[in-house]
Amino acid sequence: MTKEDLVIEYSANEMRIEDLIPDNEVVITISHAGYIKTYQLD
Repeated sequence: MTKEDLVIEYSANEMRIEDLIPDNEVVITISHAGYIKTYQLD
């Protein structure tokens, strides 16, 4: 099979918007001025 023969099919019902967001644990801080920063938890 070559790249030209490859066909990827999917149904919109099979994918959720949550599937596109990585599942990482983070801490989010918001300053009084409205700045937002995220910290990865390792």
